[in-house]
Amino acid sequence: MPKRRGAHRTGSFADEGGCPLGTWLTRQRHLHTTGALDTARTAALQRLDIIWNPCAWASGSTTPAAAETA
Repeated sequence: MPKRRGAHRTGSFADEGGCPLGTWLTRQRHLHTTGALDTARTAALQRLDIIWNPCAWASGSTTPAAAETA
C-alpha cells in the first residue's frame, strides 16, 4: 500500500492536494447538512456508513443509525 502524503509526519491521511481526511470529511458533513452535497456523493458516503452527526453519536444521545438524520 502506498504511503499517503503527510502520513509519515502526523499519522493522518491526506488527499492528493494535501487536504487532511478529517478536514475533507468535515466539509462533506457540512455540505450534507446544508443540502449542498451531490446526491451521488451522499449515496457513496452512506455506503461507507458515514455518521453525519458525530457529536450526537459520540455523546450517547442517539444511536449511530439515528445520528444519520440528527
